[in-house]
Amino acid sequence: MDIKHIQLVAIDLDGTLLNSKKTCSLRTQNAIQAVLKTGRKVCFVTGRGVVDTAPFAQQCGLTEHIITANGAYIWDIQNQQVLQQTGLDADIVDYTIQLSRSEKMFLWLFAPHNVHFETSDYLYQAVMDKYPDFTSDHCNLDTIDNKNVLKSLFILQQNKALELKERLQQKYGDRVYMIINSAHTADPDDATKELVYLEILHSESNKGNGLEHLCEYYGIPLENTLAFGDEDNDIEMLQIAGVSVAMGNANKNAVDTAQHITLTNEEDGVAHFIEKYLL
Repeated sequence: MDIKHIQLVAIDLDGTLLNSKKTCSLRTQNAIQAVLKTGRKVCFVTGRGVVDTAPFAQQCGLTEHIITANGAYIWDIQNQQVLQQTGLDADIVDYTIQLSRSEKMFLWLFAPHNVHFETSDYLYQAVMDKYPDFTSDHCNLDTIDNKNVLKSLFILQQNKALELKERLQQKYGDRVYMIINSAHTADPDDATKELVYLEILHSESNKGNGLEHLCEYYGIPLENTLAFGDEDNDIEMLQIAGVSVAMGNANKNAVDTAQHITLTNEEDGVAHFIEKYLL
């Protein structure tokens, strides 16, 4: 396979770049740094926020841009400024807060540089145990700037997530983009293993749109991009990239969308593909 025309490599984090311990292996770090040395660009494209993406960007030598909050926010690392921001409408943010309280559901609100939550029940501790590097702010959600929220994220049972997604779709229609992602776990003791993440964003916020916007900024044709992903929130990015790769641990939707499959995230699948075909 000849992919020497690739100018930008877009990589999802959880379930893709990161292993189950939420770390990036030395082999993968070296592979990304080798790509950068060829003059190509590498961008992380993740559901995480800036604060929880930046350490991995630094670890891998990224100095330009990262796409966070599933495409809602593009951050310029070097100049410490926003390139693109598409927030969730304030009334929708307020409604998700009301739902979390009335139905006792765990909710995270992603702002550009923080993640807010209100509850401190057992589920929060389980999530923090799973994401020890995750930065979040325990506060009264009525006190935050609801016009500066990028996405609302519920953690709940799958059947409840499907029901809530349908409810929100009927209420807001094409004002929202929603995705359900797995909890990324193989640990039988993980209290979140039976749960999923329902993410609610502005209708124009997805990883594909984020990647397209960044490519326009760089002047790079989409056919000269390579994307790695594993979940439903990666679908749009895998669809528009010139070369798309699903991880060996990816779900069926990602596998069916991607042109190629690499090894799992536990087997350094990103590094394996880069070493074999790009370097």
